[in-house]
Amino acid sequence: MQSENRFLQALDSETFRRLQPHLKPTNLENGERLYGPDEPNTSVYFPLHPTLVSLVATTAQGDSVEVALTGREGVVGLWAIFDAPGPNHEAIVQNPGAALRVSVKALREVAEEDPALRTFSMRFTHLVFTQVIQTALCNRLHSAEQRMARWLLISQDRVEDDEIHMTHELLGKMLGTRRATVSLTASMFQRAGTISYKRGRMKIVDRKALLEVSCDCYQVVKKATDKLFR
Repeated sequence: MQSENRFLQALDSETFRRLQPHLKPTNLENGERLYGPDEPNTSVYFPLHPTLVSLVATTAQGDSVEVALTGREGVVGLWAIFDAPGPNHEAIVQNPGAALRVSVKALREVAEEDPALRTFSMRFTHLVFTQVIQTALCNRLHSAEQRMARWLLISQDRVEDDEIHMTHELLGKMLGTRRATVSLTASMFQRAGTISYKRGRMKIVDRKALLEVSCDCYQVVKKATDKLFR
């Protein structure tokens, strides 16, 4: 169980021993909302393979964009253990699968007694901030092709699979662009043999080609992730 989530795997044996009795297996469905803006959050989730969760910001007019993406390398809702104000975003399951759930109350109690858990939690929070900042830069300055390539590469790293559940409409929301733009870009990638797409599933066929198209934003996030878990 510990080895299925990289955050848990990175904890020392004593820290994990304290946390383990509070971890409850759960299944997360595609599109499931784990928490939202200004809502009381009672649970924290450790995704397992191949679960993927998006952190999504939405305007008052209903326009949305993904600001970060978490898979089995991390944890969703960790901000709650710092007794911080409610979030200004929502967490939505993008790729369904299993997770380990722990109550905020139990995680806070363990963290209060365990400096190592508090320290690693802050380091992981820094990784999320890095991804949020890089995503903002990418969405503002880079082309649709670069942004889609970045998203596909990060998603592949986190699900550890070539195939990802995703519709053009939903990917447009994640990238903060129109569905038509996503369809045009995906068609271009498909004609080039970079991806294949069928019935809400995107499959990465040529990762090297995506790396060539992607901007530096992907490498910034990847290096920060590798540094945390090395």
